[in-house]
Amino acid sequence: MHHTIKLGKNEKIIPLRVSYEIVGSGRVDSDEIESEDVAGSIVFFTRVVDGIEILGGGSVIAVLFASDLTPIGFDFDWSSYNTTNKVQEIAGLSEVYGRVSALSTLKNEADKIEFKRVDFGYYDPGVRDRDPMAYVQPSVAIDYVAEFGAKNDEKDPDLQEETYTTAAYVDYIPIGRTVEEDTMWPQAIQLRNEGDQSVDSKLSHALPLDRLIQGLGIED
Repeated sequence: MHHTIKLGKNEKIIPLRVSYEIVGSGRVDSDEIESEDVAGSIVFFTRVVDGIEILGGGSVIAVLFASDLTPIGFDFDWSSYNTTNKVQEIAGLSEVYGRVSALSTLKNEADKIEFKRVDFGYYDPGVRDRDPMAYVQPSVAIDYVAEFGAKNDEKDPDLQEETYTTAAYVDYIPIGRTVEEDTMWPQAIQLRNEGDQSVDSKLSHALPLDRLIQGLGIED
């Protein structure tokens, strides 16, 4: 069976990331790994529209390779987009900052929050989570890691706390000044129902403002 990925006007495919499957071996009575090999890899691609990247699980192509780089598999989530005459203005810095602080999954529950990535683009969650009647709208993707429980005792850094855990999150926050209806996007639903808000939290204090400013194209 042959599959064809169709590109619309002003659309391009770009590399996204590479994931490797590593296998290793070693002695059972030692922590030392004696050998490691790449058993396979997956190369992911995504789509850009008018130079703007698609965020989320939609618009993703995955090509699987064996250890000898022979392609052995292919998967994709790829819908066709139609252009509309709607113009959606982007919200200002204070609005986006408030939305991230109010609509993200975690606020004060974690002891520490570290941001890994802040990306701007159009949000498409993928075929399983997509509202087929909704527009693809501008969003900021917030990728962060949260720590729960003290990792080290402050007075004795060598004393490890056994109960601490970490968890990774990615939240997609709508950044259009006006947000269109999307029955499958929790943050868009909350924003349309409750309006713009701001929450003072550990997450809001950890937000990298410089990356928000850069992503919004705000000049000094």
